[in-house]
Amino acid sequence: MVEGGSPEETKDGEYDFGHLKPGRYKLAAVFSNPNQTEFDFSDPTEKNIELMDKDEVVVFQVEPLYTKVVFVGHCLLTIAKQIWSEGKEWKSQYTGLKSEEADIQKRVELLGNIINIAYGKVGNKDDELKVFVVPECFFLGPNGAYSVNGVSSLIGKLQNLVKDLKWRHWMFVFGTVNGFSSVSGKLELFNIAPVIRGGFQLADQAPACTKLIQKTFYSEEMPLQAGLKQAEDEATLVRLVRELLAAAWDLIQKTFYSEEMPLQAGPVSPTAEQPFFGEMFGKAFGATENEATFGRLVQELLAVTWDDKTKWDVEKKDWANPSATPEWANKDEVRISGKTIDAFCREDKKWGEGDWERVKGQVLDQVKTKGMISVVRDMRAGTGAQWGGDRFTEVVGWYIASKPEAKISPDVLKPDQTFFREDFIFSCARKPGPWLEADNLPRKITFGLEICADHSKARVKSARSNDTEIAKQFDEATQKVRKLTNEKKELSSTEPKFTREKEALEKIVQLLKNGKNDEAKKEIKNTFSEDRDPNTMEGLLNQRTEALKAIADRKPKCEEELQKATADKQRAQLLKSASDIQKQVDIHLVPSAGMVLLPESIAAKEGGFAFNCDGWNASSVLLPMIQKRGGRIVPVKIANAPDDQGHNPLSPHSELLMVGKPKGNDVNLTPVTTLSFDPLNVDVSEIFAEGPGQLHIYPAQSLPS
Repeated sequence: MVEGGSPEETKDGEYDFGHLKPGRYKLAAVFSNPNQTEFDFSDPTEKNIELMDKDEVVVFQVEPLYTKVVFVGHCLLTIAKQIWSEGKEWKSQYTGLKSEEADIQKRVELLGNIINIAYGKVGNKDDELKVFVVPECFFLGPNGAYSVNGVSSLIGKLQNLVKDLKWRHWMFVFGTVNGFSSVSGKLELFNIAPVIRGGFQLADQAPACTKLIQKTFYSEEMPLQAGLKQAEDEATLVRLVRELLAAAWDLIQKTFYSEEMPLQAGPVSPTAEQPFFGEMFGKAFGATENEATFGRLVQELLAVTWDDKTKWDVEKKDWANPSATPEWANKDEVRISGKTIDAFCREDKKWGEGDWERVKGQVLDQVKTKGMISVVRDMRAGTGAQWGGDRFTEVVGWYIASKPEAKISPDVLKPDQTFFREDFIFSCARKPGPWLEADNLPRKITFGLEICADHSKARVKSARSNDTEIAKQFDEATQKVRKLTNEKKELSSTEPKFTREKEALEKIVQLLKNGKNDEAKKEIKNTFSEDRDPNTMEGLLNQRTEALKAIADRKPKCEEELQKATADKQRAQLLKSASDIQKQVDIHLVPSAGMVLLPESIAAKEGGFAFNCDGWNASSVLLPMIQKRGGRIVPVKIANAPDDQGHNPLSPHSELLMVGKPKGNDVNLTPVTTLSFDPLNVDVSEIFAEGPGQLHIYPAQSLPS
């Protein structure tokens, strides 16, 4: 279309505008069907040209979009080796190289081998997106978790593995990696899934093509001490080396949330010389946005100087005797509405003298014992009453209300508002390129990803419906429009009424001035349908005059405010509509170790897909569900050991389901069977005890529109 001209449509991709006068022109190219999903422009859709006395050809380049998706799962047993010991009990033993660096390198090399095998089998059609998924627990290492620096190194190696142009039509979910850090002297575990779009080529493009999706639900990631078999040549103690982190921590955490949970002793990166076991860790993973906010508020209310242990031995503090608290301990304590927390609490009759210090001490003990994140989740879930968590949460609410300038949403107090869409849902264009920062493109693919037990909690499904800020903006705009509309109606109906009364009052006042009292009283009765004191008429006239003046002043302002509010509401409506559309998940991915696809937790829209690749097992209840739906199982039988749920036999598996039109309130799922399930002939004995598993390739499926 030439600027100022009418649109011209072409069916074969070419159009001749005929003779045009020399001069400057602006050409724009658009699709006649803006909702089509087969092509997109690869360069600007508007071009300025200067036409001379000769023919000119202007090219708008388009490229094909993905219309199909191919799912590939590398299915193998990824959990710690299960051993039937001489004592006739089950033990678990990590399999890996002693050196963290060597172990990481070995596992990345294995992935390189596997994805190249997959590439040879799947091909590289440019209209097909290839989705390669590895199970949870692929990166456990020799001890169950890597240091933060080790995780950072791993992410870099994975990015380097798939940067070549050949991988431009692939996206990879490289299982999960366990990492650990120390917070307040307590080990905290994080479990993340590295998700990378391949083919970006340049190193500076790697961050834009990488997502790190965190797991939130702790499901005994580490074997308990009693069930962990330790290698004889490993040290008997865990040595924590407390060192400041630099860019490594930022690299890992920045895709989770804006700021990590408060670190009382500063961020540190411990290392270990023996396997980890469950009792060593706080029972929670990295915080989500609202949890991090709640944790910062808890930290401010605790107001303890963590890095100066010589001043106050927390464990010896006499919480039953608040007067024994050293003065310095509370010198930096925050205030609520200008009052000490104790004084503010005691304004509520439920709080007595010493209650705040007692509750504060109990919460502090819990933080030291379980870790901040676990404590925050208990308080938000309302399960911490036995140690004062409910009373502390009440104080957090008062504290939020006292600092409106901080603009902290009360949603941080609600357990059902824990998770944001961005924690689990992300998008890309239907062509090679980075993950989208603002996923408002009409031609995109939206993914939801949750790790193992998060699927049983329906994290993606609940996060998908949680966009409180946009909903709040729309509600506020709607209320403002309603209020101004009602005011406009009120002004419009009041003005003529008051005008008539003013005219009648002017006549009445004049009659009274002329001494015609009887006529004035008759006019009063006609005007107000009742008798009124004639002496009040002049005052009422002044009131009506002032009121009409105020109405005249207010009407144009009200109209202006209403127009602006209506525009704001329309913008909010567009945002809400776009948000609702963007919440729709095309592909729901579940890398796991011990999970199956649960119909009630699947968030993919009609025509979308749910894909699970598991590295452990399915319960005796859920295993028949997979078999009935045609899922592909890799049986693992441990020799010379009894059958026992969770230990022997084991059933790593993959499964692909297509979401159909709902049947009433039930999800309609259609299984997609594997195109091939090829055993892999690769030596993995140093890192995976039960072999390399199988490559499960599913037939190409049409992407949802």
